[in-house]
Amino acid sequence: MIKDLKKDKFGLYILSKDTIESEVENILKDYNDDLLIEPQAIDLDDFTENYLHLNMEYQSLSPDKKYYGLFVFTDGVINVYDENNNIKPIQVEKKTVILDSSLSLVGENTRRFSLGHEDGHYIWHYGLNNKENLFEKYDKHEYAQIACRSFSKERKELKTKEDWQEWQANYTSACLLANRTAALKIISKVAGYEVKYNGGFMNKLTGYQKLRIKHLFTETFKMSEISAFYRMKELSDSKS
Repeated sequence: MIKDLKKDKFGLYILSKDTIESEVENILKDYNDDLLIEPQAIDLDDFTENYLHLNMEYQSLSPDKKYYGLFVFTDGVINVYDENNNIKPIQVEKKTVILDSSLSLVGENTRRFSLGHEDGHYIWHYGLNNKENLFEKYDKHEYAQIACRSFSKERKELKTKEDWQEWQANYTSACLLANRTAALKIISKVAGYEVKYNGGFMNKLTGYQKLRIKHLFTETFKMSEISAFYRMKELSDSKS
């Protein structure tokens, strides 16, 4: 999937928003090019299991339900929790996405973003981490921090390897949920003219149009309202 991408001092691929947008669209064209032709919600479970060929399972990842997802880079044993919140070691296989069992209560849109995030770890980081033969702490992350990092109004300063991995996975999830080509079609229809990626169209939209687009993103792509708003903002200005 990844060709000729340079790496940074951490050994991670150097990925701009533009690069992730383009690479995700190339992946989706190969998976199901209808996703770029007609705006619709991607079947992330099918994409994960039958295209990326990842295993999926649900476990209780923390007693206070603060962990929503985990990607397994290597075969091994991890600790999950039973119904009484007691630690339960389980054997896991590499290339497995584990989502927290509480996601059925939190909401489908949150589950979809979490799954897309874990897919992002596989797309960008599996080939870099799978030889380490260990589970580093960045493989298990707190969803509240992910949501903040991806959708905060404040720009997150990215310093550590973990910061960059989480940002890359977050942005990949946003692109999987609402790919650039399909999203711009919805925006153009509401705006009444063909908007351009990174063209600053947000400044030209009325308040009603922004609300309408946010609603259509939420309904069409099955994403949260906050995800929809920031996806629109990112497409208008990739530096935002």
